[in-house]
Amino acid sequence: MSSSHSIPASPAPWLAWLERELSPTPGRGAATFRVVVATTLVILISMTMEVPFASVSAFLVLFISKRNLASTLVAGTVLIAGVTLAIGATLLLLPYIVDQPELRVPAMALLLLSGMYLSRVFVIGPLAFTTGFIMALALGEVSTLPGNGDLIVRGFLWIWVAAIYAIVITVLVGRLILPKTQWRAEPAAPPPSASKPKAKFSLFKPGAFANPSHLRFAIKVTLAAMFCYLIYTAADWPGIQTAFITCCFCAMESTGATLRKMYLRITGCLIGGALGVITLIYLVPHMEGIVSLLLLSTVVTGVAAWIALGSERISYAGVQMNFAFYVCLLQDYGPPTDLNVIRDRVVGILLGIVTISFVFRYLWPERADH
Repeated sequence: MSSSHSIPASPAPWLAWLERELSPTPGRGAATFRVVVATTLVILISMTMEVPFASVSAFLVLFISKRNLASTLVAGTVLIAGVTLAIGATLLLLPYIVDQPELRVPAMALLLLSGMYLSRVFVIGPLAFTTGFIMALALGEVSTLPGNGDLIVRGFLWIWVAAIYAIVITVLVGRLILPKTQWRAEPAAPPPSASKPKAKFSLFKPGAFANPSHLRFAIKVTLAAMFCYLIYTAADWPGIQTAFITCCFCAMESTGATLRKMYLRITGCLIGGALGVITLIYLVPHMEGIVSLLLLSTVVTGVAAWIALGSERISYAGVQMNFAFYVCLLQDYGPPTDLNVIRDRVVGILLGIVTISFVFRYLWPERADH
């Protein structure tokens, strides 16, 4: 691996590397501006209309945003389909397992295993991952919700609303702000010559079922995530649920790649969490209305988006910085006051990192290609 694609160890080269990674590149500024505008609108709507899960809505704007608008539309469409399918299927499944943890927990594991496996073999892998992950997470949330069936259904439907409207706003903002010339993906490859036979369409990747590493990958992620779930359920500590999420989102094709992604996740989370603590202690007591909140969120979102829309070597840190900050800031419809939220999120992330690192290192370890 070349030095320009790795993180140097000594201070001077490290600073030079960071400067290169943060330097302006074509499309980065425009994409960052779109994210800031869309996030501001989402926070304004969530606060004034009292839409639940405001932190999720704000986070999704950056999560689906790409350099070009066509890619953002594709990511948003896949996420809408995955969230809709997951919530709908979960609501159909709930009556049969809601009061039976002996069925609900195995169902969680099976859904997560299926989603992770299909994400590796399915052509539209992100759709399979989104569906399996959200269904497993939703079933896990049932144990922390009141026993009233109507409240559970209402909560799941609000999750759907919070996700869908944020995605729609993100796409609309990009479509309205930028000219049509930027509403395109990367240039397509030239069409194949007439002499070449047309490839048959398949829902699965070539050789998908012949490679045992796909199933092994799914098993490893499921074991790590379910172990974390059992830990915070047995300890009655739902605030560290980020352990489950960390195991799912940090998993990649090889042990080395997984560890690099986890380092970026915890770095971004610690930065975002620190900004959240500073905000809660020093800034929130002086905030008098939603305007102050929006100004603060604009600054942090701009920095996080600039990092997230950079190269893959730093982008995940920006996404996690954004996530941690909004989990701290958007706790309710008023000024946030609970520092325990930040503590729980960081503890959950550390638990997830330790767990999945252990599993990926000792169970069917895969080497990254260099």
